[in-house]
Amino acid sequence: MAAIGEQASSSFGGGGGGFEVGLLPPHSGNVDEELNRIRLALDTVYRSSNNNNNNNNNNNATIITSTTHASNHYHQEQWFQQRQLANQYLTSFQSTATAWVVCDRLLWETTNTFNSSQGHAAATATATAAAEEAMQQQQRHFFAAQTLLTKCRSDHDVRQLLEQQQHYETQQQQQQQHGSPNSTSSSPPSVLVSLRDSLLQHLNRAISSSSSSSSSSSSSNNCNTTNTALATRLAMCLSALAVQMGWFTVIPDLLSSAQPQQQQQLELQQLQQAQAILFLLRALPEECASDRLLLLDDENRFVMRDHLIHTSVNVFAFFLHHLPSARGQSQSFHSNSNNNLQQRVLQAWYAWIRYVPIRPHVIAESPLLPATVDIMIQSALLPTTTTMSTTTTTAAAVLSLDMVEQAADVIVEILRMYPSHGPPGNEVLVQQMLRVLSKLPLPQVLAWGGAAATSTSNNNNYQHDDDRNLDFEDCNHIVRDYCRIVTEMGESYLHWIFTAAAGGGGGEQHSSLMTTTTTTISPQERDAAFALVDWILLCSSSVSDIDIAGITLHFWYRMVMDLEQMEPYEWRQQLVDVFTTRLLQFISVAALNLMKFPPDIADMASDAVEDLNRHRYYVAETVEDCCRLLGGETVLLRIAELLQQQVVAVSGSGGGGGNVDYRCLLEQQWQGLESCLACLVAIHTFVPSDEHQVLPFVFEQLIPGLAAAAAAAPPPGMPPPLRFTMCKAIGKFATWLAMRSKSNADLMPPLLPFLAQGLQVSECAPAAAVAIKELCSESHPHFFAMGQPVLELYEQVVSPVLVATSSSSEPQRRLDLADELQLLEGVCLALSKHIYVDPSSSQHGALFLQKLVQPIGNRLAANLSPNSSTATATPRTVLPDIQRLCVIVQHLKVLVDLSSSSSSSSRVHPMVELMQSLWPYLETLIVRFPHDTNTAEQVCRLHKHALRSYGAVAYQLMLTPLMRYLVQGYDRSHQSPFLYAASVCVSEYGGGSARLQGGATTMTRDQELYEMVEAMSNITFSFLRSAEDFNNYPDVVEELFYLMERMMNHCSETLLRISPPTLLQSLVQAAVLCMNLDHHGAHKGTMTFLDSLLSQQVLVTAPNNAEIQQQRATLEQVLSQEGGHMLNNLVRALVGDLPSYSPKIPEILWKFNRLFGQNSSNSPQQQGLLAQWVSASLGAGGGGGSSADASTNVLLMLSDQLKEEFMGAMVSTGLSKQEFLVAIRTFQNACNRHRQHLRHRRSDLSM
Repeated sequence: MAAIGEQASSSFGGGGGGFEVGLLPPHSGNVDEELNRIRLALDTVYRSSNNNNNNNNNNNATIITSTTHASNHYHQEQWFQQRQLANQYLTSFQSTATAWVVCDRLLWETTNTFNSSQGHAAATATATAAAEEAMQQQQRHFFAAQTLLTKCRSDHDVRQLLEQQQHYETQQQQQQQHGSPNSTSSSPPSVLVSLRDSLLQHLNRAISSSSSSSSSSSSSNNCNTTNTALATRLAMCLSALAVQMGWFTVIPDLLSSAQPQQQQQLELQQLQQAQAILFLLRALPEECASDRLLLLDDENRFVMRDHLIHTSVNVFAFFLHHLPSARGQSQSFHSNSNNNLQQRVLQAWYAWIRYVPIRPHVIAESPLLPATVDIMIQSALLPTTTTMSTTTTTAAAVLSLDMVEQAADVIVEILRMYPSHGPPGNEVLVQQMLRVLSKLPLPQVLAWGGAAATSTSNNNNYQHDDDRNLDFEDCNHIVRDYCRIVTEMGESYLHWIFTAAAGGGGGEQHSSLMTTTTTTISPQERDAAFALVDWILLCSSSVSDIDIAGITLHFWYRMVMDLEQMEPYEWRQQLVDVFTTRLLQFISVAALNLMKFPPDIADMASDAVEDLNRHRYYVAETVEDCCRLLGGETVLLRIAELLQQQVVAVSGSGGGGGNVDYRCLLEQQWQGLESCLACLVAIHTFVPSDEHQVLPFVFEQLIPGLAAAAAAAPPPGMPPPLRFTMCKAIGKFATWLAMRSKSNADLMPPLLPFLAQGLQVSECAPAAAVAIKELCSESHPHFFAMGQPVLELYEQVVSPVLVATSSSSEPQRRLDLADELQLLEGVCLALSKHIYVDPSSSQHGALFLQKLVQPIGNRLAANLSPNSSTATATPRTVLPDIQRLCVIVQHLKVLVDLSSSSSSSSRVHPMVELMQSLWPYLETLIVRFPHDTNTAEQVCRLHKHALRSYGAVAYQLMLTPLMRYLVQGYDRSHQSPFLYAASVCVSEYGGGSARLQGGATTMTRDQELYEMVEAMSNITFSFLRSAEDFNNYPDVVEELFYLMERMMNHCSETLLRISPPTLLQSLVQAAVLCMNLDHHGAHKGTMTFLDSLLSQQVLVTAPNNAEIQQQRATLEQVLSQEGGHMLNNLVRALVGDLPSYSPKIPEILWKFNRLFGQNSSNSPQQQGLLAQWVSASLGAGGGGGSSADASTNVLLMLSDQLKEEFMGAMVSTGLSKQEFLVAIRTFQNACNRHRQHLRHRRSDLSM
């Protein structure tokens, strides 16, 4: 880098020059001056982070006194002492040309040692200062390495460096021609070669420092970590540079340097050299494949990839040489150097498998593969008895848990990258993997893993004879690694499993996975396929940790999905028949192991219970998947068999009625019962409604028996998890229960009291409330009338007075609001069915409504009436009643024939009467709580359900007061729900969407709707006056433009008839402004409005009458005035400068093309507008601001040809819609690629 330093000094001249206090100076081209600035800035930034700005002044003074005269000049200005300014200076420095040399100089700096001959106090102070200086030095080194990595990844920076060298060489040639005495005849080395050699030296120094730290005391752990991070960054930098400069002999050069040059070369030096090469071998494949690496020549990436492929054999030999355990060398468990070297080998091999498409036979033939599997085998050579015997092996002592995990990562990655269904050539590697992995002692590992779990429950550790204590977590790590390997093996080799299982002969199953390499399927290979599935079953059934056992679930999902897609059907069915036994075994494992609650469930923390329930959800999904293959009846019978086993284990009977001891079941086997019932719930969609073998026992004997036993037992009677699952089962099988109740009238009565009891248990109330709702929805009044019983139950549980129950002196529990609303919905469904089935009771519909609403009205009157002395309403006390009204309005159907009488115009729907009676309270709500968002949402939701549940005809009497109410509420609150409710009115009553009675014409309704929309728009623009205001109310923006979109679709004639189009023009101007908002909903609403605006039929139809001609002229006037701004923002969205959440942007551009293109029906002057707009958008790049600068950079990176193609597509109508959209998306994809490169660059600079 000496030549570059000389050139940098001569090209840029001296920096300096004064600057004002607090402002950043310009970057200097003088390397020494810039280096001093960077030191000062780094010290400020890192000292502020590490010491919270303590002793800044003293430290800065110390640094300044040791610098040059230039540093003293900066000290006078003191800009570097401000952390924010220092950080800005460092960020901008990383983009300068001088950064190459400055960072190289920073990396060469070393920490000064202190004099040990000083006094004790002075030596201590000096040692402390030296430690602080060493830490600062490491931070400087890392900053320099990260900066060089960013620049090596950038084609722009590398090109700048090469141009710098070319300029330097030109100056040298000119000096030689003029006979300058300072010229030299020797040409400088290539700048990239010089940089590479310098980085290699820095890497070796970092490795040497890291090795020295690792061999020192434990207090140097921080330094060791930092140096490792520095070595990693330098290796990444070298790897990126190797691809940039086309160093296509990098692997032979590195491997040849690993050979000892002298016999007396120290072992430590060999170790350091090997570690440096391993750092590079790990980083090179990843950097070559990284999309962050922007190359001068993209061909270099593919050439380097081919180079890595061709040299993989030699690289694997190098890996094998430095994997001591693979060569059978014995070492101490605490040998950090050797363990670190082995971990580096495994990490590098993982990177090669992941990023280099190595030929499968190379991996299969490499001894490195069995050596890696041997690491996993050695990890299992541990004691296997629960008495903690001393049986062990020396081989297990060489391993660390990190090394075992990295070996498992390598094996898993090989399985993922080379599946059995992959390209031709994978077969050799598949067979080799099956052969070596068949040696894994999986049963042994699962056995001592279980023993470790048992030992942990007894507060013991699992001890080895080398005095290591493997606790439960250590054992779990190894068990997890084995389960990962086995499960990934099953997923990646699923195609082989199917092929092997479908062919060959039968035979006894073998515990080994050993297969033959013949092309035909042998019985041994078929048994091996079954054995692999058995291994996965073993992992599922033998592991107590739910996180580890859950790893296997994805295999069963993949098996079901792949079998479902098998063609032809005959082969699919053959495979299903082959694997039916094992799928049913999985059902057993799921019911008896994976779904089972632990005995200490009552003492578990809430987050642990949440994790457990999430795991059970995934298990239930997998059980349901199995039904898609086996059928619901087969799975149901297996679950019934398991359920019977739980009953027999306690009662000694087959579940035949009176011989079952249900109290014993509750006390001894409730976890098993609950897990079986949970599996039953999981498959409810696959159980036919006429099932008569299993469900009668469950719902006619088991659940009633358990409920009776729990009622007679002392508190708590029934465990809450079991009660929850039983309530859930009743709800899920409500359809079956309703059908069964036709033939068994005694089935339903016992269930409702049981569910009522569940409402009193906080853990079970949600399931009980939903179950009651489902029963109400599915039951038929002819067989079991649910209306009156659930109405009485509802009145009891929501009574404001908490009365004591008949069986206990404890008060009843008040339901949570969410559970109460579920129960109320069930009441409304049951009463609606009762009214519908029995016409004679329809007259009582109003009475049911009054019975439900009267308590709510009384509370609202007490809380909101201005004359009430107890009017202490708050949103929290009032809104629950509004939610109850929403449920009643939505689900209670009161039959009223408005056309049955000659005076039908005078008849009012009971629900409308309800809303009329509640109207004063609803108005009071928005007056008292105008700025409460939840209040506005619930009130508007009530109006929406009232309108949609009973129809526009029944609700038309309320339309005028409703529109007035919405405008007044919006004026007071500025809340978006009022805009949404207004859009519902437009969609229900606008244009020809509603058939109205009472003589109201469509035109009259449209005019009223327009007046409402105009009023709400004026209110909106009264408080949204600037871009900041629009940004602060994104929900208002979203709902406003959705409202206007519905106006354009339903009432466009009324909207376009108004002249001048002041409202429409204001809306379009607001839409142009709102296209800048970075909010998904607001942006999508804006684009929806613009799309509907450009989709108006009057724009594409001939103006055959004066009215259509006027409407078209109105639209064209608005679009001609605002179209340029709209198109500019659309182009900025394509470039990426503005948000582009909506997928409608290409469609909108297509409509612009149709309206203003060269072949459109517009005038030539209007046709030229589009070309002007597009040209201005491509040239301006989106205006000012930082984001606009970024978009300009993207536009500058685009080729002229791409811009011309975009311009031609926009202005010409000769393209079809498909061709136009392809051209637009091509332009957008190119912009996205360049923006991604810029984003990666900024990300690298900020690291």
